[in-house]
Amino acid sequence: LFGGPVAIARDLKRLCRERLGLVLSVGVASNKLCAKIGSDLRKPDGLVVVESGGEAAFLAPLPLWRLWGVGPKTREVLEGWGLRTIGELAAFDVAAFEARFGLHGTALAERARGIDEGLVEPLEAAKSIGHEHTFDRDTLDAAEVERMLLRLAEGVGKRLRAASVRARTISLKLRVAPFETRTRQRTVAHATDDDLTIYRVARG
Repeated sequence: LFGGPVAIARDLKRLCRERLGLVLSVGVASNKLCAKIGSDLRKPDGLVVVESGGEAAFLAPLPLWRLWGVGPKTREVLEGWGLRTIGELAAFDVAAFEARFGLHGTALAERARGIDEGLVEPLEAAKSIGHEHTFDRDTLDAAEVERMLLRLAEGVGKRLRAASVRARTISLKLRVAPFETRTRQRTVAHATDDDLTIYRVARG
């Protein structure tokens, strides 16, 4: 309808410059991961196209820090293993990632090979407000999990108050090996934006 992905990208860049006087950097790819990395590569006025099937080859020469999920701590571990590029990470033993990082390692290995199932979410009014965290490694330490749960509840409460809204249904999502997601939710009698109330219900 609009001429295909590359034509759309060029039109966006042109219209943004004509109407707003702003330059736009655009990445075009078959998934969100490669499109986002592509848009970052040639800022402020770039256009990077990653052909379908060429995701892994596109990522391979790039430094580790370009990959989502490789923060300073993870990067330090990977560089300690002698890894410097996304391609080297993609060729590494997946079992070693999973042993060191748990589910986070599985996701890293997939991203390094250009695999990303994430969807592009359209901008619309939020129907829910959430906060999440992925541990660097799997843990059964109840105190550590509860500390993180309190931190997440505080983050949700802060975002609710900032948006001047309250919520009645509190949901908890827990991901355990082997990549199994469990969800629970409870509706409270009165809508709340209180951190401790959210924490207590989620902990329960």
